[in-house]
Amino acid sequence: MPGADPNQPPYGQQPPYGQPQPGYGQPPGYGEPPPPYGQPQYGSPPPAYGAPPAYGAPAYGAPAGYGQPQYGYPVVPAQPSSGTAVVSLVCGILGFFTCALTSIVAVITGHLAMRETRSGQVGGRGMAVAGLVLGFLVLIPGLIMLVLLVMVWVGLLASVPFASTGSTY
Repeated sequence: MPGADPNQPPYGQQPPYGQPQPGYGQPPGYGEPPPPYGQPQYGSPPPAYGAPPAYGAPAYGAPAGYGQPQYGYPVVPAQPSSGTAVVSLVCGILGFFTCALTSIVAVITGHLAMRETRSGQVGGRGMAVAGLVLGFLVLIPGLIMLVLLVMVWVGLLASVPFASTGSTY
């Protein structure tokens, strides 16, 4: 192949063992490196931005009107939360630690808070729903366990024979 280096192995083959790999070296330079960002090159004219706006004329992009421009959505004041909804949520959480005693309060206040938040004057409907769910989540298994406990207790009492004193009425 004309112009091929006789010391290089053919394309796609590795050089024999013990011979150094051919180096690639530095790529050829293309002139001076560019100046750092933001600094003009030596001898170049400064960039032209045009004349400043006349006195009283609005600058480029300035909105017409008075005062500062308002961006985004207007701020809406927060709606007050229902106190019964907060009580329902707190009692629903505490029901896990009080053996369902506060779950009864959570269910009652949850229903009251749902009625109170339906009008839309106070917020907290999500807290009321969460209090109801947590209250029922603890109350229903607790009631099932209570019914099973009473059934076992009645069954044990019915199976134990009572001692008779011999007197009949």
